[in-house]
Amino acid sequence: MAVRRDDRRPGRPLFLDISYRDKSGRRRRHRRDAVLQTMAGARAEERRLLVHLAEQGELPKTFPQSQDSTAPGEPRVATFGRVVTNYSDHRLPTLHPSTRRTYQSIIDGELLPRFREWAIQQVEFEAAAELDADRAREGVGASTRRNTQIVLRAVLKFATNVGALAVMPKLPKLPKVGNTAKQSMSWTQVDAILAGTSDAGRIGLGLIAFAGLRPSEVRGLKWADVDLAQASIRIRRGVCGGEEAEPKAHHQRLLPIAEPLQVLLELAAKKRRRRCEWVAVTSHGLPWGDSGLKQAFERAAARAGVTGWSVYDLRRFFATDLARLGVHAAVIQQLLGHDSLSTTQRYIGVDSAECRQAISRIRGNGEATQAPATTADPE
Repeated sequence: MAVRRDDRRPGRPLFLDISYRDKSGRRRRHRRDAVLQTMAGARAEERRLLVHLAEQGELPKTFPQSQDSTAPGEPRVATFGRVVTNYSDHRLPTLHPSTRRTYQSIIDGELLPRFREWAIQQVEFEAAAELDADRAREGVGASTRRNTQIVLRAVLKFATNVGALAVMPKLPKLPKVGNTAKQSMSWTQVDAILAGTSDAGRIGLGLIAFAGLRPSEVRGLKWADVDLAQASIRIRRGVCGGEEAEPKAHHQRLLPIAEPLQVLLELAAKKRRRRCEWVAVTSHGLPWGDSGLKQAFERAAARAGVTGWSVYDLRRFFATDLARLGVHAAVIQQLLGHDSLSTTQRYIGVDSAECRQAISRIRGNGEATQAPATTADPE
């Protein structure tokens, strides 16, 4: 019972060799190429087969996730579902928790129902294009469809890396997502929302509005990360689904504390200041859940009569207010913890009044813009 290499075949492929007795007592032998041609993948497949054997008392002649090679020397053909199982075992755990949850949702809700039994080689250009076209006909937006295609690419790239695919297939271009001309919240609106929430909610929402933290980073901030004397906070972690991890994009960063946030933190520090405790907690002193800050924002916005915004617009407000003060976009990028400047630019809102003010600065040189002089027609 082992994972071995077949030295008699080109490429020395890994294969599984399991001898056992079936329910009738007959000797059986399961000898097949591993679906994933890596030792870790082959060992994981062996473990799953042994669990199946222990539960069922025998192994099926054809395992449901794969099929035999069509010719000697050809690699074993894996289904999309089989590759996804291995992707979930080996690649998904390495992703940021929030990214992992998004990927898992797309895999379970969109990709597996469609491609589970397909041979991995069949999931190529036409299949991806048809998936996107069907989603578009269903009225799904370009951003959501783009995310689906990104996850599909990740699975196929994994299949290529582990040898289930010989080469990465050519795929259609990702759906284009236009930049929406979304405006930013005003100071009046932000003040009204903060005034309409509890003391606990004010700390959490204030960290987003005045320091640009992600909700996951708010949940991960401890008093050990706050230096009120130096007016700075260090972003070391985020919390998503109760799991601590590095901040998204792996950007730990040191942020100065703005004056409005300093006031909020000093008031909170008088109540609880142990270094190991979370800074932002609920009114009951418990850590915020994944949707807690979102719900706190929605309740406060409803009380204030401020509609059409989400908790993430507080982070947009932070970026936009800095831009209006003349802060360079690269500095805003660093404060937000973004990988790319293009992402930061999508956070900066511009309203029509600012556009008019910008255009009003255009002045001619006094010559080209003057009306032409009139001349008398020659007789």
